[in-house]
Amino acid sequence: DREDPEARLRYFYEQRMYPGAEMPAAQRVRAFQRLSAMRAASASAKNRMKTAEAQWQLVGPKPTRTPGNPLYFTSGRVSAMAIDPRDNNVVYAGPADGGLWKTTDGGATWKPLTDDAPSLAMGSIALDPKNPDIVYVGTGELNFAADSYYGAGILKSTDGGATWKHIPGPFVRGRVGGLAINPVDTNVILAATDRNGVYRSNDAGETWALTLSGTTATDVLFDPDGKTAYASLGVSRTNVRNGVYRST
Repeated sequence: DREDPEARLRYFYEQRMYPGAEMPAAQRVRAFQRLSAMRAASASAKNRMKTAEAQWQLVGPKPTRTPGNPLYFTSGRVSAMAIDPRDNNVVYAGPADGGLWKTTDGGATWKPLTDDAPSLAMGSIALDPKNPDIVYVGTGELNFAADSYYGAGILKSTDGGATWKHIPGPFVRGRVGGLAINPVDTNVILAATDRNGVYRSNDAGETWALTLSGTTATDVLFDPDGKTAYASLGVSRTNVRNGVYRST
């Protein structure tokens, strides 16, 4: 009876006595101690999070003020990053639609590299493991957003981003969301695209062939042995081909 205070009280305690017939001794005290321990653990986790956050700092490119509203700052998405294995102060960053940027001083300053490229929409970056001055950039942002711009193929530089070669391939008006270079034979490259799936090049990006099809590929990578490759297929609207694939 909802209107009977005693019945409500009995219902409340009978749930906590189950399967016994009476409330266990000191149960309320133990519950309070458990609650206190949970609160302490939560506070400790928050403190650890604050400590971890304190170890990070924004290194740019800096957000900009919105015209007409000096109190509102805006910044685009960063879709891809790559670090030069020879010098971790050298970093490449690819925002969603801002072209490729490079820092040589750990993020203190940044320089745009592809302002004159056919596409400024960045999807992926890969450095040749044997010669990191060779840079591949997949254009087109593959983030399934309404404002994710398509690209114009792949950009390749052999001098650390000073000059670029445009490789349209089969990717024009598509999106290249992942690039992987074979660490043993760097002429072999995999590209994850929204155009059918995974493409493979055996000649350092000059020509491409479809090797895994069915739906959009979101990422690719090689095992350090160079013999095994992994790829992820998947679209947010679901597809029977969604999943992780392995090639030996």
